[in-house]
Amino acid sequence: MFRQEKISTGNPCPICRDEYLIFDYRNVDLLKQFISPFNGAILPTEKTGLCQHKHRELVVAIMKAKDYGLIKVDVPSREYEYSDYQKS
Repeated sequence: MFRQEKISTGNPCPICRDEYLIFDYRNVDLLKQFISPFNGAILPTEKTGLCQHKHRELVVAIMKAKDYGLIKVDVPSREYEYSDYQKS
């Protein structure tokens, strides 16, 4: 929280406040706090209070965790009645 040897008086984001807290795709419990439980979307910066730099890191970490299968991804699927489409 020092900028050029001066104390920064701004309101830092929760991740920037703690220098030991970093976004990593293996830290699933931390990443799930920033995902909406209703639709699985990443919460916007207005709700989380993250700065833009850390929000970009969050998006990359969540996408990486989804790629590795650490976070469940709901893929919408549709079932068709094929008899409706066959020629009779």
